Order: sequence, then C-alpha cells, then structure tokens
Amino acid sequence: MSMTTHRLIMLTLLLALTGLAAAQSIYRYQDDDGRWHYTDRPPKDGRKAAVNVVTSVNLDPKVIVTREKARDGSTAIFADNQYHGPVEFELEIVDAASVGRSPEEAVNHVVLPAAKKTQVLRVDSQQAGVSSNFRYKYKYMLGEPDIKHDSTYLYRVPYAVAQEFRVTQAYPTAITHNSPDSRHAVDFEMPVGTAIHAAREGTVVAIAFRSYSGGTTAEDAQKANIVRVVHDDGTIATYAHLRLDSVRVRPGDRVQRGEYLADSGNTGFSTGPHLHFAVSRNRGFDLESVPLHFLGASNKAAQARSGKILQAY
Repeated sequence: MSMTTHRLIMLTLLLALTGLAAAQSIYRYQDDDGRWHYTDRPPKDGRKAAVNVVTSVNLDPKVIVTREKARDGSTAIFADNQYHGPVEFELEIVDAASVGRSPEEAVNHVVLPAAKKTQVLRVDSQQAGVSSNFRYKYKYMLGEPDIKHDSTYLYRVPYAVAQEFRVTQAYPTAITHNSPDSRHAVDFEMPVGTAIHAAREGTVVAIAFRSYSGGTTAEDAQKANIVRVVHDDGTIATYAHLRLDSVRVRPGDRVQRGEYLADSGNTGFSTGPHLHFAVSRNRGFDLESVPLHFLGASNKAAQARSGKILQAY
C-alpha cells in the first residue's frame, strides 16, 4: 500500500469548527434574574435544572481526495469538493521521478468547482518506469484565490432593523483581532438570543451549532457556533459565537440579505456575549479579512469603530 502524505491547510480563523467532543450532559436552568444558563455542571445552589445529552454537530464540509484506477490501467487522483463554494486546491507528487516528471511538473494547482468531484491528476502507470504507488500531498482553502472584493458594497448591519448595539472591537483596534483573518472583523456587544440577520446575500458553506460553552482558554477557541456564507463576489462572511442550537440554515442554502440566520450567543473564545462578524477572502491559501462599510442613515456608508453605536437599517 502506498504512503500518502496529506497536508491540509484549512480555514485558519481562531473560530475553528471542531465543536464538542463525543457526547456531554448539559444542564439548563434559570437564575433569580430570569437569565438562562447552560453548563456542564449542576447548579451549585441545588436548584432544579433540565438535563440533556448533546453530541457534536459540525456541518463543516471538506475536500475528500482519492486514488483510483482507470479501466485503461492509468492512475488518477480525484478531489471531491463537498463545499457549496469553490475551493483552491494544490496537489504535489512528492517523488516526482517515480512518475517520470520534473519537480516543476509535479505540482497541479486548480480551483475546484462547488459540490463536485474533479480529476486533478492522471498518471499513465502502464508506462515503463512509472509507478502507480507514487506519494503525494495536498492543501486546500475555501474560496477562489485573489478575488477582488467589492469595496463599494454597503453591508447590512447584521441584526434586526432599528436595533442598535455598541461596537466593542473594530479596526484599527486590535485587542484580539491581531491576525490577517480577523484584522477587519467587527465585534458587536449584545444580549444572548439577539436575532442575527445576513449582512449580504450568498450561499451557506459551513455551520456549527451544538456548542454551549465559551471562555478564554485555547480549548474554548474550538467551541464557537458559527455560520459561514460565500458571497457572489467570492468573499466569505463569518458570523460567530452563536447560541446553542439556534442556527436556522444549512450548507447549500441560499440566503438573502436580511434573512434570519441564528441567535447571538457567547460560545467559543469569548469574554462576554457578542457577535463576531468578518468578511474574508482567500489570498493564496491564507484568509485575509477585508475592510467593511455598513449601510447607515439616509443610505450613506457607516463605519464601525470601537465604542460606536451602530443601528441597523
């Protein structure tokens, strides 16, 4: 059996989609102020709590790569893109000489179409000196590479019309937004359960919705409930820290601007209830957030700045 080296470069946002491990018990109770709590431990004061067992549900698609033999004896590598959006993909034959190719000829770089299985390499292994057991490695990233973001687009503030919330972090402030994928992200402080609406039309490509916990440890970073949407210009929106079981869309759904996506929460790497919103593009297997302008009063552009109150129109 051949040794296949898989080198996967996935979305690098701190807000990963790993979700919860296996199954856990969750305690749901209401405190004296009427606030609902979700925790993996029973209330300390002994009050009655509903107990449910939850399992991880992480509908984050992937690209499945397989080696297949053709009827003519040749060997082919296929990449099955399960995302409902294009994916940049690169496959490299590690031992190029074993298939009679130079190192330059050993790299195949393609953009995989959405939700389709594509042949990315074919080797005539019946030729003398050509092995069918060649080793390969690959990497991929959601999104077409180096697309041009429409900088004139005015995004809808992602909550209900007439609601207004304070921006707690936005460019150039960089408390936690200190990497290219989050530099231009916007954090909105809001109560858990606030309805989150699509800032722009597009296609849902990934969700996570069964996490109930949040905090500031490395482990917490893996527990954010999210929705990701690919826009028509190729950019990708991320709505993160959403509430347990509140996501109302599924991968492949077409959503319209203003459509109800989920409820805000406090899951994942978070110091308090808020919505993290970012729009990114793929820049050569790296995610890069892009500057945003929101629709403000009188159809004018509104800029998110730390400490500013933004109203949805």
